[in-house]
Amino acid sequence: GFVMPIPVCPECITSALPNQWESVINLAMPVPFKAMIVDSHGDTVAKTRVSSVSQILNFKPAPFAKSRFVGASVAGEQAGSDDSTVPAADELRYYLIIEPVPGTDLSQPYDLSLSLAEGVAAPEPIPLFLPAVRAR
Repeated sequence: GFVMPIPVCPECITSALPNQWESVINLAMPVPFKAMIVDSHGDTVAKTRVSSVSQILNFKPAPFAKSRFVGASVAGEQAGSDDSTVPAADELRYYLIIEPVPGTDLSQPYDLSLSLAEGVAAPEPIPLFLPAVRAR
C-alpha cells in the first residue's frame, strides 16, 4: 500500500491544538481503494468501511499532535539535524495508508487526488424544547 504522513495544523502558534480540532481528508483515485489513518503508536483513528473511488476520512488529532511533513517516517521517526523533526513525548504523528482492492493492476500508476481541511469542528446541535406561548 501507499503510506503518507499527514500534517496537523503546521500554522498553529500555540503548543496545543484548540478544543474540537478536526482534520478531514478527501481522497479520489480512478480505481477502488480502501484507506485508513493510523497514529505513530500504530492505533487506527479512522478508516473507510467499503472500497470506492472516492473516500472521506475525518479524525480529531490528540491535543499535542501538531506536525508537518518534515521528518516523518512510517518505519519510525527519523530525526535529522533539525530538532523540530523529533516529536515531543506526548505528540502523535498521523499517517494515511491507502490499500488497493484485490484485482487492481499494480503495474500501472494511478493519480491520487487528496485535499486536507482542518479546523474547529462545529458543535453538535443541542435539542431545545420551547413551549408554545399564546397571548390572549
